[in-house]
Amino acid sequence: MDAPSLDSRETALDLCRLLRDLDGSRQQHGEALARRRADMERRIRDMLESAARGDEATADQDPAPSEGVIVRRWGEVAELLRRVDVEGQADLRAELARAYEGLSAALRAASVRLPGLRPGNLRRNAFHVGMGVGVVVLIEEALTPTTMGIVAGAFAALAWTLELSRRMSARVNRALMRIFSPVSHPHEEHRINSSTWYTTALCLLGLLGEPLVAAVAVGVLAAGDPAAALVGRRFGRTRLLNGRSLEGSAAFVVAGGALAWATLRVWHPELDPAQGLVVAGAAALLGAVGELASGRIDANFSIPLAAALGAAGARAWLTPVLGA
Repeated sequence: MDAPSLDSRETALDLCRLLRDLDGSRQQHGEALARRRADMERRIRDMLESAARGDEATADQDPAPSEGVIVRRWGEVAELLRRVDVEGQADLRAELARAYEGLSAALRAASVRLPGLRPGNLRRNAFHVGMGVGVVVLIEEALTPTTMGIVAGAFAALAWTLELSRRMSARVNRALMRIFSPVSHPHEEHRINSSTWYTTALCLLGLLGEPLVAAVAVGVLAAGDPAAALVGRRFGRTRLLNGRSLEGSAAFVVAGGALAWATLRVWHPELDPAQGLVVAGAAALLGAVGELASGRIDANFSIPLAAALGAAGARAWLTPVLGA
């Protein structure tokens, strides 16, 4: 059987699945994973050798500039797979994730798109929850419907300015990734980062001028997304869309709905507990749908907007009941 080509999406997707299973929280069958690592390394070596033979046969032709980058990226992945298999160092998984994202960026130039990796990161999860709760408090305690849009717009403008700066300068990109390395994902070195999408979503929510809807949407994202990641990685068995699981989505609805409901109980007593449950539940359910649909769209953008739609729809449905 011929070795796959350097731009084989099937091989790259198999690598993505392996790296996701190598995530520390999902290592349950060590021997099976070791066999998969060895098989993937062999496949990559065969692919590189086949590409080298092809280069020799066409030595009189100039190779495409991107091909050399792809070869180098595949070689980095193969070497790190060998080191993980031989040395068993857990911290090499982070290097593998970075190498995969570099490969993904190189393959995008060849029109091959791959999913990003989101390895388990408890510090990121804690930061995510803390930031979300802080934004909820800011919306409810410090901002007015008018200033909410102004402040959110300012943060979005800053985020996009930094984003453009790191796209124009590799040095700026390296510096920002080093600063935020404890809470960043490997793919964010090569793509628009989640914080930029988050502030963009906040800007759109701020323009609505609806503190209740905005606070509920932020609360759903703050608790739901980390809960889905933790539960999905460890217990996810029933696969849904875009690598998500039924178990993770259920955790999203429970955790996101709980924080949204608590937000309503603290700051919006005009809704009784049952009415708050309707609004929070609708926001959490729509937020979970937004997460499932997050493929090329970042979840930090799609989730709060979908959750806001659920909250606004439920509140509109309750309007005759509230007499408003």
